[in-house]
Amino acid sequence: MANVRIHWTTEPDDDNELLECRGALYALCDPETDKVLYLGKADRQTVRQRIACRSKDGVLEYIDVVLDIPEYVVRVGEISTACRLTAQLLGDIESLLIRELAPPANIQCVYERISRPGMQVSCSGDWLARHRNFVDA
Repeated sequence: MANVRIHWTTEPDDDNELLECRGALYALCDPETDKVLYLGKADRQTVRQRIACRSKDGVLEYIDVVLDIPEYVVRVGEISTACRLTAQLLGDIESLLIRELAPPANIQCVYERISRPGMQVSCSGDWLARHRNFVDA
């Protein structure tokens, strides 16, 4: 069973070193409502590289055009756990939060996902979602 803590920090500008994190989660949030619009993971690439990746063009266009939110705030979630943070564990953490929060720009993991029964995730810092604690069933 994995107990995971995620400390979220709002990225203050494009030069912030938080954007160079790997083995982290990131959230693109509405600056007006603080709602999580998209949740992603940065494993082999940095948060900055993941957001700028061509595979995210559709996500960013969806946020801009369909949701009519031309700018977003980036929050970076640094993970601490007693377990080794593997790509699989990072993906399981990401998918649990996506399933629970259902960010509008995420299409994977909203309805189906592989679970890690007993995993507990606790969010702190600049986490503005209503729920801060999540348990995988």
